[in-house]
Amino acid sequence: MHGEPTIDQIREWLRLTDDFDDVALQEGLDAALAHQQSVLRFPVYSAANCNSPELFDQPYYSDDLRLAAMLRTARYLARRNSPEGLVGFGEFGVAQVALSDRDVAQLESPYVRVVAV
Repeated sequence: MHGEPTIDQIREWLRLTDDFDDVALQEGLDAALAHQQSVLRFPVYSAANCNSPELFDQPYYSDDLRLAAMLRTARYLARRNSPEGLVGFGEFGVAQVALSDRDVAQLESPYVRVVAV
């Protein structure tokens, strides 16, 4: 099954301890999933990828979409510590956090919904 990633799965993937802030983790995951749902076309269950007829034509998270959601969640969590979009590098000064993540863009690119203007 390829359901939405859960905070437990993301906690494990990020190697977070059980005492990590679940509220922040859930907020980051919710934002990542909402973003994906607003701009992507999701693959659907079919006879080729599922043997459960009640799921046919229902959207599912493929491995690349799951990873993109987890990466985006991690990015949102990291931004908690840099609300201005800047990160410090000690004696080297500061750097701006990139506006987009190339890995996430690449993982999601086959599913981007094209909007005609």
